[in-house]
Amino acid sequence: MHLPARPGDGAAAALPQDSVSDGAARPRPVACTIAGLHDAMPLDTAAGRVRIKAPVEGIRFVGALLHDMRHPKSALRKLRVCRDRAQRIRLALACTATLLLAACASPPLAGPHAARAAAAPVPLDHLPALRGDYFALDSQHTGRRHHIYVRLPEGYAENPHARYPVVYVLDGDSLFPLLAPTHLFLHYDERLPEAILVGIAYGGFDPSINKRNVDFSAPGDDARPGEAGAPAFLDFLRNELLPQAENRYRIDPLQRVLLGQSRSGYFVLWSALQDPDLFRARIASNPAFTPARQALFGAPAAHGRDDLDLVLASGARDAGFRMRNAIEWNAFWTARPDAPWTIRHLVLPEGTHAASIGEVYRQAMTGLFREEIDAAPAQAAD
Repeated sequence: MHLPARPGDGAAAALPQDSVSDGAARPRPVACTIAGLHDAMPLDTAAGRVRIKAPVEGIRFVGALLHDMRHPKSALRKLRVCRDRAQRIRLALACTATLLLAACASPPLAGPHAARAAAAPVPLDHLPALRGDYFALDSQHTGRRHHIYVRLPEGYAENPHARYPVVYVLDGDSLFPLLAPTHLFLHYDERLPEAILVGIAYGGFDPSINKRNVDFSAPGDDARPGEAGAPAFLDFLRNELLPQAENRYRIDPLQRVLLGQSRSGYFVLWSALQDPDLFRARIASNPAFTPARQALFGAPAAHGRDDLDLVLASGARDAGFRMRNAIEWNAFWTARPDAPWTIRHLVLPEGTHAASIGEVYRQAMTGLFREEIDAAPAQAAD
């Protein structure tokens, strides 16, 4: 096992002189538990060298090391009286040796601890509002692995012939665990039809794996090098994820909804122009408008459906430039006769940039499924 040293660190530097005094800078107890081994560690410090004198004495040192590891109080007393340089060097080497021995001698995890350490993602089966499925999908288009979380409707197993609308949730790392239970409560309280929710996650927020800046940015003059990955991500959705999801679950392909927020909201608007028929409805919450702003005002691709909807949501407490962009985009497309969709601009008077996503989802989804809600029988409150 190799323990890398920090620049400038060495044996003598591990315990500087003022750190072994009785002052405030005394070493922390975790280091003191093995500090008394200087008496058992034979060193040759001549000419600035530090080494164990003989193999036999080294073996004795290891034995003493293991002994003092079992007697931390004794080691602590020895540390407190440690004054001279040779002793401090011994202490530093003892600390290093202890770490090496502890790392090498630590037994492997066994029993339930080992099972937990080696387990796949934590199961969500005991959280009924999130209960469903998970699968990883390696994309040939993006060149990366995407983590797909699926929330299945209540009664899914008991109704084997039922098909359901589906909501594809971008930024699934954060939005999926918020919106899956929100949909369940809207089903209870607002008679919103049950749906399958598919969260598209990266597996974390670390930029090394979370590539939302790449996947949700279209090509443009102001796009950063390597970030204009929206065309590849759209191909991933169209050619890989949607067919996979619809092969696995009883999804109604005519009732697809795509949802995104902020940077992923940009992708929602951009994809609505690139492939209008791919989703029956789209929800863009507080979308970004850069980079490649002009791509959101270009001519739409050909489309055949006449039932397409697009919900644009703005929080009045979000940054003013986002509200102005949303108003301009809405006015532009509402006046265009070739707009593929019916547009609804939601403005939440107290809405913020991110935290209002639940209310955006409520208003958007109940509007998109108003006919189904009105036709559904009323449920008694429990």
